[in-house]
Amino acid sequence: MIVDFKTDRYELQNEQQLVDFYKPQVLAYVEEWERTKGGNVKEAGLYFIDRGRYVLNYGDAYGY
Repeated sequence: MIVDFKTDRYELQNEQQLVDFYKPQVLAYVEEWERTKGGNVKEAGLYFIDRGRYVLNYGDAYGY
């Protein structure tokens, strides 16, 4: 599991925009981890500190 902690402050209705914005970054972390460690990442997501919310950004729910 990879968790990327974010300090963005946002309105809840804008959350998906941030998730979409950060998705390439999360996918880069997943690819690098798998390349250097040789294992499979089962889940990766964002934790928005200001909201106390974890949002899945990579994993079975996404078909990865």
